Amino acid sequence: DGTLLTSRKTITPFTHAQLRAAIGAGVKVVLATARPPRSVRDYFLALKLDTPTINYNGALIWDEPRRRIVEHVPLDVAVAKKIIAWGRKKYPELLVSIEILDKWYTDHYAELPEFMTETARKFTPDFIGPLSAFMTVPITKLMLIGDPKWIADLEQAMPAKFGKKVAQTRSDPHLLQLMNPSISKARALAEVAAK
Repeated sequence: DGTLLTSRKTITPFTHAQLRAAIGAGVKVVLATARPPRSVRDYFLALKLDTPTINYNGALIWDEPRRRIVEHVPLDVAVAKKIIAWGRKKYPELLVSIEILDKWYTDHYAELPEFMTETARKFTPDFIGPLSAFMTVPITKLMLIGDPKWIADLEQAMPAKFGKKVAQTRSDPHLLQLMNPSISKARALAEVAAK
């Protein structure tokens, strides 16, 4: 978003032609994004790529042609549970979305356009139900969604409360993304390049 894609979420014909020329010359093009695999699949196919994708800011390296995990660096479930409890104690209406590999889980689905992520504009949750039903396996990405004032407050307070147990990024005023603190797109790209 904003790098490969225009504000309309498209690849321009010029960019597409340049990337295809680079691929034809032997350059390996790897998509690196905060998005899940399903949300970059159309772009991957349009560019006719055969490389892994880097998803969730580096928490997942995904083999798109085979639709399988190359590397997964999840957030600790116990940490995620504590963050959710802390966030909802401060803001009871806080929306929680969880990505586990290429699946979306939540206990409340809001179709409010101002709170939608780019992925939510095209996909619906794979599971809607109690958090306890799916917070038993490693979590790829935790997202806290709500009023931008709440999110700004949580973003500022997070380091003091959880220290180095979580990495955070705020891509939209209403969205705080939380992942394993050891991940980054750069680290994941170095892993892919080494192979």
